[in-house]
Amino acid sequence: MSQSLRSLLEAGDYIALKDETEGILEENPIDQHALLLNAYANFMLGMGEIEEEQRQEFFDASIVAFRKLLILRSLTPEIAYMLGKAYFHKGEFYADLSSYYLDYALSKGYEAADLLEYLGLSAAREGDYSKSSEFFLRAKDQGKDSPLLDLALARSLIELGDYDRAHDLLLPLAEQSNREYQVEALLLLGELHYRAQRYEDARDYLEKLVQIQESAEAYFYLGEIASHAGDQIKARSFWRKALQINPNHLLSLERLSAH
Repeated sequence: MSQSLRSLLEAGDYIALKDETEGILEENPIDQHALLLNAYANFMLGMGEIEEEQRQEFFDASIVAFRKLLILRSLTPEIAYMLGKAYFHKGEFYADLSSYYLDYALSKGYEAADLLEYLGLSAAREGDYSKSSEFFLRAKDQGKDSPLLDLALARSLIELGDYDRAHDLLLPLAEQSNREYQVEALLLLGELHYRAQRYEDARDYLEKLVQIQESAEAYFYLGEIASHAGDQIKARSFWRKALQINPNHLLSLERLSAH
């Protein structure tokens, strides 16, 4: 590795590192050091980017560089970890590839603070909630503790029908001051009580939520509860509110078309 590339890497100047390695690859497309550093630079830029379109471009470039590199050398746990995360951030249609590479990294003993969480999130995207909850619980057993982890675990437990454990995780979040976590926890509490056919409890949580922040999902479930009680006028009113917030809320649109 040249001194200039090493300096850029150590300084965390990923834009300059990306640009310089692109220049090297124009001259020699199979330069392994340049491919590795270019993939890494694009990966780090993607992880730090807020604007979604640009973020996806960075991850695309990272994946392409890593895949080219893997034609020339064997897969390593470090590369598998970054590829798995890059594929995860590409969206739900890449969940299988994300799981494949993250599982490989784990099987080779790779350690990263967020590896188990990403494995859980990828498993949840694939609909394997038993596996996702197992990964989330392993992360907690290893001392990882965060509201986002509790929310992710609660979602998986709800899908598994383990409503009581999900409720215990969500209740402290619903009572805290962080609005983002509070809103998500109240919505999940409303959903789990609705699924458990505890409609009054579900309505209480959902009504508390819409007082804090209007939510298409909350209004949809309030409509479902009203419909279950036989009040179709109120139900339609809630479903219309859901569509006002999110015109693409398909379940609310289906309900209004059917009733």
